[in-house]
Amino acid sequence: MTEWIHQLHSQSTDEAKETLVDYIERQVIDIKKLPANARGKLDHNFMAIGFDSLMSIELLYRLQKDLGMAVDPEALESESVEQLAEFIYGLIRE
Repeated sequence: MTEWIHQLHSQSTDEAKETLVDYIERQVIDIKKLPANARGKLDHNFMAIGFDSLMSIELLYRLQKDLGMAVDPEALESESVEQLAEFIYGLIRE
């Protein structure tokens, strides 16, 4: 288990989900090459921000690397940052 997963386990459910949303949002901004001030201003719907399948695969790769665990490609079916955070939260709580 990575240090990051230990941190998420030590947080309340709401805090852990918010941490995941923040992380995913930062990754989306980096992958989309958006300005840093886009944080907190994104429409959290992947389709609305023009996130394509290659970008989704890059996000999945980053999640797997940073979490230190396999993430089911089903995660890519999430429609929003929040849905993806919920999916990942379910994986780390198993």
